[in-house]
Amino acid sequence: MQEINLLREALKKGMVQKYNEDLTQEERLILKNKKYVQNYNSIEGNLKYLDCKICKNKGHIMVISEEDAKRNYIKKCSCMIERESIERFKQSGLEPLRQKYTFAKFKKENEKSKNLYNKAQEYLKSIDKKEWFFVGGQVGAGKSHLCTAMCFSLLKTKRLKFMEWVKESTSLKALVLDEENYTKELAKLIYTDVLYIDDFFKGGTNKADLRLAFEIINYRYNNDLITIISSEKSIDEILEIDEAIGSRIYEKSYNFNFEIEKDEELNYRLKER
Repeated sequence: MQEINLLREALKKGMVQKYNEDLTQEERLILKNKKYVQNYNSIEGNLKYLDCKICKNKGHIMVISEEDAKRNYIKKCSCMIERESIERFKQSGLEPLRQKYTFAKFKKENEKSKNLYNKAQEYLKSIDKKEWFFVGGQVGAGKSHLCTAMCFSLLKTKRLKFMEWVKESTSLKALVLDEENYTKELAKLIYTDVLYIDDFFKGGTNKADLRLAFEIINYRYNNDLITIISSEKSIDEILEIDEAIGSRIYEKSYNFNFEIEKDEELNYRLKER
């Protein structure tokens, strides 16, 4: 407070461009710091996505310390919350689906789809519990749509990776003899805050598929990392394929484990033709 009062007195004396002989050394240091902070904050940055008038697109601002007006510190600008969210979104792999798969566009045409929608909302509210979300069953019933919409909500605060099982499992299996690149690509899936696996075990499985699936599922299971899975297969079918993988998914998604019965009438893709 003393430093702030000294600064006010200095400003009252009309000190703007240069120091007046009437100012004490303390007052001069305070005023010098203020001008330095102003000059620093006027510098233009080059961060993308937004045009922030506060930080001038640097991502941070310089602030005068409340404890000592002769000192300053760097503070993250509020715009970085949105910038980081946009960056997470771009890195997630979900960008092509941004406009198509939203909660607003999810079709709640029957009690099952309404219940699934409500459970998805409930899951998001309890996300700090780090439970998993699994939905399996009928093709075209909105499984991927709903899970993707959930991911968009989570991207506001968390790093998220989208794994299209058939495509990315094929790519990873091709790298299995290249240990360095295999480990690098696998790390993107096992370490991320949230992982969404779409069409899990679609198209059949072999030993390489099971090895890869176990590596991903087991790491995330052991480290309590949020995982969302959609599949044409039910939990029972996954358990038949591999009990170690299926039992881990079942345990972690116990409160949010859903199966949509196989019924062509629930295939909305056919209805849209």
